[in-house]
Amino acid sequence: MCPACGATTAVPLFESGDHHYRACTGCGSGRLDPIPAIDPAEFYDTDYFVGGSIPGGYADYGIDESVHRRNAQDRLGRIVDAGSEPPGHIIEIGSGYGYFLDEARRRGWTVSGSDVSEHARTRAADLGIDLADDAAGVSGPADVLAAFQVVEHMTDPFPVLRGAVNLVRPGGLIIVETWDRSHWMARRLGRHWQQVSPPSVVYLFTGEGLTEMAGRLGLIDVEIRPTPKYVSVGAVAGQLATGRAGLRRPLERIGSSRLGASPIKYGFGDLVTLTARRPG
Repeated sequence: MCPACGATTAVPLFESGDHHYRACTGCGSGRLDPIPAIDPAEFYDTDYFVGGSIPGGYADYGIDESVHRRNAQDRLGRIVDAGSEPPGHIIEIGSGYGYFLDEARRRGWTVSGSDVSEHARTRAADLGIDLADDAAGVSGPADVLAAFQVVEHMTDPFPVLRGAVNLVRPGGLIIVETWDRSHWMARRLGRHWQQVSPPSVVYLFTGEGLTEMAGRLGLIDVEIRPTPKYVSVGAVAGQLATGRAGLRRPLERIGSSRLGASPIKYGFGDLVTLTARRPG
């Protein structure tokens, strides 16, 4: 079943290596078929965040802390623009190293979150942020539920989001950042779109699919807008190096150079932010 619109049928979309994506006949969202039989706690461990050996992973997530914090500040700005301001409680699903929650805490929010990665939870603990190992371990009530570039990695995102939405106070904000397969660039590039990174990326949602999913979750005031973000030259070089043995060494040199720390604004429009509210 499509986690976005609930349709039960899909057609072949494209192949990426040994992996097959299918497109939902209802909303067009893509998904891996079969769903990868991986243990998220093992897959999203140290090798995902450091070393660049896993498709869709990072050469060194922590070295780009300043870039992650810059994105966190922009995300907090979007929360304010959507009508939610501190004081209040933010819950984040997929908190990584805790940079977003740390920035939120500095602005006056109380915070909690979760991440399946023990490695990430350890790094967040260095900031004084105690993360649960899954969303079910987080306590509400919350004024804001946040999930940034995480729902596409979940093998079954709908029940996770449904449980998390139940932690939000009536009238509270839900903000989800993910990628839009219906964007012209994603359609044109097909299996070569940068977001196609199996088995890490399980779902390739469309804007229609995200809207349908918000409706199935009972949310109101749904808006989806293109979202720019910042990435470092080193992060881009690291992702390009994955699976490209001939380019790996020169790209790694770029990533470890002074140029590697330079931020680049990514704003092609295929990254989107959904905001919505729980009725009440």
